[in-house]
Amino acid sequence: MSSRAALASVSVFTAGTIAWYTHLYGNLPFLGEVHASHLSDEGLHPPAYPWSHKGVLDTFDHARYEEHTAHARHI
Repeated sequence: MSSRAALASVSVFTAGTIAWYTHLYGNLPFLGEVHASHLSDEGLHPPAYPWSHKGVLDTFDHARYEEHTAHARHI
């Protein structure tokens, strides 16, 4: 038997064994319970910090960025 045929037969055997075990017992012991959740489902919400988003850092200064990158290219 060639190595490809051996690999294919081992893969099919493994997939079949996992499917059979899952059918009998419901889940795999090494995976645990898999479910989609979100942190807000657990009552966890992002913190609200008293930071001001107004003022000096209100907008992105594109002209200053272009000036810096042009200067950096010449160095």
